[in-house]
Parts: sequence; structure tokens; C-alpha cells
Amino acid sequence: NAVTNQMQQNLQTLQRDLLDPSRIPSRISQQTSEFVQEAANVLRETPVGLKEPPYTLVATTNEYEIRDYAGYKVVSTNMAPAGEVYRDSMAQSGQAFNTLASYIFGANRDSKVMEMTTPVTTTMSGEMRFYLAQNDETPDQRIP
Repeated sequence: NAVTNQMQQNLQTLQRDLLDPSRIPSRISQQTSEFVQEAANVLRETPVGLKEPPYTLVATTNEYEIRDYAGYKVVSTNMAPAGEVYRDSMAQSGQAFNTLASYIFGANRDSKVMEMTTPVTTTMSGEMRFYLAQNDETPDQRIP
């Protein structure tokens, strides 16, 4: 599980710091640099390291682009719990995102890790979709 792994890594880092406090300034400097890079990456149209489905640009205006996408696969989930009406809610969106992220990071019936891609889309009916890299085969596309 990702949270357990992160906790273990943080504990190991703390133990190394306690054994050799002189390494703390360089570690903090490195973490600061990584944080700045990640913050800048969040603002990119396509973050470094993420892929998006291939497309052909059909037309461009000052306000939008029209794109023709090749066929692609998605994994999807409903943002509202079963039997409930979808309401545009950060909590529901966050839960759906976490469900999909867990799925592509290996919480699926084959324990298969898949590549994170862009875009992440939502529909007016309350469905969230992650687009999959072309080389990823999914155990099942619809996530409960």
C-alpha cells in the first residue's frame, strides 16, 4: 500500500538523520528542489512524465482547440455512491480520483500497475475517467 510504503521510507530517513545529523541540510535542500520542480510541473499543460492519447489538431481558435483522437481505453468510476444522485462535490471527486489512482497503481484483480496519463475527465452525469496508455491492457475497464 502506498501510504505504508511512504511511512516506511520516512521512518528510514529519520533513522538515517539521527545516525548522521550532518546530512540533514543537504537532504532538506534536495527536498526543497524536488518540491519546487513538482509545483512547476503541476502548472504545465501536460505534466512531465505523463502521457496523453495521440491526436491530430483539426482547428485552433483563441479560446479552444478541436482535436481528433485515435481510439483509446479508459478506466472509469461513478463519483456518487451507488444509488445516490451525483452532486458536484470535491469530496466525491477526490474519492473517485483516489479509487481510479489505486486501480492503476495495482489495486485491480491482476495487481497490474499501469501508466498514469492525461487527461482525467469527468462527465455531467458524474463519471470520472482516466485515459490509459496505448500499451496497457486492463483487467476490467469499469471500476465499481
